[in-house]
Amino acid sequence: MSRPTHADRILALLNKQPGLDDDQISHILGIHPRQQVNQICRRLESQGLLRREPGPSGKIVNHPGPGNPKRPLEPARISTPPNPRRSPKPVVRSGDESAFLEGDPASTLVVLPCSAAKVRNTLRSEQGPSILDHLPQPLAQELALARARNRSRAAVDESITIPAWRRYRGTLYESAGQALADAVGDWHILILSGGYGLVLAREPIGWYEAILKPSWWPGRILERALVAYAQKNGLTRVRAFVASSSPYRRIVNRVPWAQAGIRDVLLIMPKASRGALVKAPRAQGEALAAFLNGRLGPGWLSSDGLPLEFIHP
Repeated sequence: MSRPTHADRILALLNKQPGLDDDQISHILGIHPRQQVNQICRRLESQGLLRREPGPSGKIVNHPGPGNPKRPLEPARISTPPNPRRSPKPVVRSGDESAFLEGDPASTLVVLPCSAAKVRNTLRSEQGPSILDHLPQPLAQELALARARNRSRAAVDESITIPAWRRYRGTLYESAGQALADAVGDWHILILSGGYGLVLAREPIGWYEAILKPSWWPGRILERALVAYAQKNGLTRVRAFVASSSPYRRIVNRVPWAQAGIRDVLLIMPKASRGALVKAPRAQGEALAAFLNGRLGPGWLSSDGLPLEFIHP
């Protein structure tokens, strides 16, 4: 059984101590940043699970709502395909589906694809962290060597480096907009990159011209790097925003997440449709923004009316 979500913990706390404001909930439960509590509580209010109203001091306080079962919610459960060789099936969930889609910056790994469109002309290079700092030294050296081997064929130009989330300017990144900008400092966000293999969203990278080719990264180095990063940072969940037919999905599917103690892995993918070259990445970006803001839930549709599939690999 997966551990209780933040929504579960907030509802359980309010059943015992109604009338707490968002700052008090954040302090008692250790949920940071405080804005995450605000987002979760607003979503729970929309579901009728809690009630928000001005308190004696004028701050908004939270009470159990009419739809609150007056007990901690059961964590969402998932059923996995009985035969791992068969194609994955959509996740079957019971209980609070929105809670299942919920994320926590401290314990959730968000995986994104890179994009072909990139910002090329910037004024100056920027400094920042690297995923190499989060990997065991032998694995970090292996990834660094693989990057060096691929440098020429990816046409990497590092005369100016900027954070990866700003370098990529495809439809997904444009659609995620401010939500992604606000999240990169708090969330664990990794990007599968054609030129660099795997990077932190905040990692400064140069310009390059290459799609992600798993064959360029032998020995399943990207998969091993994802596991190592998750282990080092004590992460317990993975939310991967990938296309259904892409090398990004194949890599995420091949990661031995259980080695990092992770069994809660969810692929979030737009359903196939006409005009997918534009609609699919736009849906990914909008879904990412909704997820980071605590608003991704059952029945979500993109601005083009595109629904999502949620797959447990």
